Amino acid sequence: MARKSTRVIEMSKNFISLQNRGLSISEIADMYNLSKRTVYYELQAIADENGVSRKDLLENDYPETRQSPSRVVRNDIEEDFISFSKETLSYLDSNINKIEIFLKSTGGN
Repeated sequence: MARKSTRVIEMSKNFISLQNRGLSISEIADMYNLSKRTVYYELQAIADENGVSRKDLLENDYPETRQSPSRVVRNDIEEDFISFSKETLSYLDSNINKIEIFLKSTGGN
């Protein structure tokens, strides 16, 4: 039996989660610098280890976790925006409070 490369081993470990995130076979192959043929071959090995067919692996859909890559990126951007907005508002609020305290201490309004 031929020894598997580190890239193939890592792809095999991560295939299901990558598929659940909506990545295609081509995208997964590109990510690990593998051919699509190698990915399909490894899918057969994964299927055999789990007592299912390769077709079942490819058709298995997990709607609660499956998202297209664009949706994943959109979610990341939304989360970053919300976090940045909260930090900015907190910073502004803090500075407004400092200005109010300064104005009161100097007799200004």
